[in-house]
Amino acid sequence: MFRIFIILFVMSLQVKADELPVEAFGSLPVSGVALSPDGNKIAYKGVSDGYIFIASLNLKTKKKKYLIHTDNKIFKLGWFRWANDNIILVSAHYPNQLGAVKFGENRLLKVAAGGSGSVAPVFVPKKNERIPQYQANVIDFIPDDPDHILIALNLDHWQYPDVYKINIASARVRRS
Repeated sequence: MFRIFIILFVMSLQVKADELPVEAFGSLPVSGVALSPDGNKIAYKGVSDGYIFIASLNLKTKKKKYLIHTDNKIFKLGWFRWANDNIILVSAHYPNQLGAVKFGENRLLKVAAGGSGSVAPVFVPKKNERIPQYQANVIDFIPDDPDHILIALNLDHWQYPDVYKINIASARVRRS
């Protein structure tokens, strides 16, 4: 009986650690860490010297590559996600203005995870094709087909989007 009392007493003791201030979490230099599908690389969003960047780290070689960066004046980086083992998709928000009306446009960019410096849009409109305001609305990353994504674009009707299948490498668009 005495043992049970001692066990309950010890279990009821709480060790209270000092609480960290909110600033400790707000000043972390890295966020949004994501592991590549093959598990050999990680990608993350970071902040350094007033720039927001996305970088990759090869876990085998320990080499870090800065993939894309911005000072938030021309565009802002949004979410990012591995499309496959070699390409990271990044949403970018571009502020725009037409006369006195301010608005934003979203683009989906593809970035080579190896750090080759190639950054390109996933969707490239054809000549005389409507340019959608929102181009980063990914409906699905197709698990069985890492070279394609389903994306919502309003190419035919400005009021509502349709679903398209896009080849990430070639930017070929096919209505789904």
